[in-house]
Amino acid sequence: MSLENAYATVFAGTPRQGPGSEASTRKALSLLPPLPETGTVLDLGCGTGASTLVLAKVLNRQIFASDVNEASLEVLKQKAEAAGSRISTAIGSADATGQAPESTALIWCEGAIFTVGVEKALRHWQPILKQGGVVAFTELTWFGKERPKEADDFFQSCYPPMTDAASLLSRCLGCGYRLEAMFALPQTDWWDEYYAGFVPALERHRHNSDPDIQRVIAIGDREVEVFRRFGAYYGYSFVILSKA
Repeated sequence: MSLENAYATVFAGTPRQGPGSEASTRKALSLLPPLPETGTVLDLGCGTGASTLVLAKVLNRQIFASDVNEASLEVLKQKAEAAGSRISTAIGSADATGQAPESTALIWCEGAIFTVGVEKALRHWQPILKQGGVVAFTELTWFGKERPKEADDFFQSCYPPMTDAASLLSRCLGCGYRLEAMFALPQTDWWDEYYAGFVPALERHRHNSDPDIQRVIAIGDREVEVFRRFGAYYGYSFVILSKA
């Protein structure tokens, strides 16, 4: 089993594959500038659809959701059907949207932009946005200049290079966007929303002898411990940008 498949196996069906909450999604939606009246709404890296369902309900627009994990999309399809939401799904990467130039009103990407890289994603998305189109995403950042070595070493081993929130914003503006809003996700989005499903998922597979499953569990255990000790120094920043 590959490491990618091991992650998919361990976390299949968990409510969230990353920190976040309905409250934070709704807060971000409340901070959006007026969207173009027409145009596609994309939820990229949607996972099992925790944010997708909120988007469909609040915006009352058709949502096109994509993810590279087919099993996660199947979970979302079932949720969407049960809720009667206007959601279409497709397998795809966040940097391969297949959208026409100037066709998109809103691009949403909670917890998944790191899979392709912030600047690469923003440059790919910029031409497909309509004038006045908006991007909203979350990304892991340091909250200040202090970076505890133990936490820094952990993230260097398993995550793309992290910057602080100010540097992240500078990179976004350099890609041709205007800042609309930015805020940090609260720690409850980690403990009550993400780790509440993450930790039981680790426990369900702890006795699986597959070496890749065991590696995922070891990384997961370490992640929780690092956040317990150093979570005040880093977290997810929610960034809302408009096409400049």
